[in-house]
Amino acid sequence: GLHIATYFETITTETCESEIFILVYVMHLLFTFVQTFFIFKNHKLVINKQKPFVRFGMMHLMATNICVLIVTAVMETNEDYRLQSYIVNNVTLEGTKSCYEEVTLARSASPYLFPCTIIYSIIGAGIIYRLYQYIGVRIKQRWPSHTSFTSSAPTGASAIDCDKANKGLFLGLLVAVFTLIAIATFFVFESRLQDMFTAVKVLFTTEIVLMIITGLGIAWGYIRLSKLKFITSQFLSVDSVLLLVALAGSYIYLCFKLIAVSTSLQGNVAGILSLITTIFSICQITEQTVFILDGLCRCAENDNQMMQKPGRAVVTFLLVCNLALWVVSMFEVKKTRVVRLHEEFYGILAWNIITHLCVPLIIFFRFHSAICLSKMWYNAYQKEKTT
Repeated sequence: GLHIATYFETITTETCESEIFILVYVMHLLFTFVQTFFIFKNHKLVINKQKPFVRFGMMHLMATNICVLIVTAVMETNEDYRLQSYIVNNVTLEGTKSCYEEVTLARSASPYLFPCTIIYSIIGAGIIYRLYQYIGVRIKQRWPSHTSFTSSAPTGASAIDCDKANKGLFLGLLVAVFTLIAIATFFVFESRLQDMFTAVKVLFTTEIVLMIITGLGIAWGYIRLSKLKFITSQFLSVDSVLLLVALAGSYIYLCFKLIAVSTSLQGNVAGILSLITTIFSICQITEQTVFILDGLCRCAENDNQMMQKPGRAVVTFLLVCNLALWVVSMFEVKKTRVVRLHEEFYGILAWNIITHLCVPLIIFFRFHSAICLSKMWYNAYQKEKTT
């Protein structure tokens, strides 16, 4: 939508893109709307007619989401590379000077919003694949319990009970308030005081504190949830696979950062904070992934565990903390543009490719972790369903 608005915003000057891209953006907007409507309308539908054609359509739709993901990453990488090359060299190709000198709404919001397109494509592909799995499958009682992508509760499901979650929710809200204050401080230093280095230091410090808190919470949560029954048949669900995909992208990005920072560290505070944040991130996402994969396979073994709900407060706390980390991770591109150790080490083009492919997966990891924790929050305290 912002790209469409940019066309009218720069209508009196030369633009960096052909006018045909307006049609592309309009079609992309329509595709997103229609697909979202289709998913919300049909996410519980089991199709038993014309199954070969439906399977072909689902596979085509899933491939379309993957193509949108790739095209978005390539286009954003190209745009950022051309813009940064112009800034560094202070030269442009003929006919592009005016568009790169103008500050447009889409260009200002791009570091925060382009990952959303990629995340939407990943989630869309995951939901379509799940629909594909259940083509022709007869459900006797109700839709399967994998409802992390859709918030609609099945018919006959018990009401959500917030028992044993109050302490975790209260502590989580304190963490959320701390995060919001830190983000507000970031914008004060960035916009009003024009001090980007201090602004980025605030983000690094916030991220380190959040990861230390969540790391301790995960350790305590694992001790509490280990009392519950483990179900091996639940280990490789779609949620688990998507979490592992996001983890792989996060590992790749963090390893690239670690190599660059440890090799090019010059003793400045921002560089040291970047190194500490990277090391803590690798440890925290590893610990959290193991905890979530284990927790998704847990359920209550008896009525006493259903009543006591061991570890539910911790799961609630971790859910809110991951939402806070998700918000902080939205500023990852902004941080790398201030701390230029990585860009100087790999080069503008290589680093742009790395960030545009991997940063959305880090953001998705935080977002999907919150989804998986919400699923644990409910399912881990129910008895195992017998077929």
